[in-house]
Amino acid sequence: MQDQALYIAETIKKFRKSRGLSLDAMAALSDVSRSMIYQIENGATSPTIAVLSKLAKGMGMGVGELVEPSSKPSLYRLSNIESARTTVSGDKSFVCRLLSEGSPNRHLEIFAFHFVKKGKHTSKGHGGSAVEYLYVTSGKLSVEVGDEVFEVQSGEMLEFRADKQHTYRCENPGARGLCAVYFPV
Repeated sequence: MQDQALYIAETIKKFRKSRGLSLDAMAALSDVSRSMIYQIENGATSPTIAVLSKLAKGMGMGVGELVEPSSKPSLYRLSNIESARTTVSGDKSFVCRLLSEGSPNRHLEIFAFHFVKKGKHTSKGHGGSAVEYLYVTSGKLSVEVGDEVFEVQSGEMLEFRADKQHTYRCENPGARGLCAVYFPV
């Protein structure tokens, strides 16, 4: 396998494994088939530019980062919250915007969230030994992590292992905050 193809394969696999993503989950994230990702990771094929573009977008990085090792990560990235990837819960109570996606050089994802009405948001966990930092900027949340329940109020931060299911509950609309998920190397 060529050096560049090996770098691409390792970068994709490292990204996927560090987040506890299956091949199917990576396929859904990037809109590239499971079998294509498997072949790339195992050096059986070299991806086209179109496939590289989809993978890079799904991984939250530029194609350049995916195909060529960088001696240092970019020091500047300006993001607009209005163009951030947005998730809304099924009951439409919880809105979450991904402000900064992780990548092989960035092991941190940052989210801004708010509850527009009473409700809850459950995460199945982030895999690996991920750590979550939840900072409430207004309102109050109950956070369930395993069998533990924590009350987090405006101005408080909760740090917890995020490798298992956890739930944010909001009894009064308007709770807002920031969340960072760190994926140790």
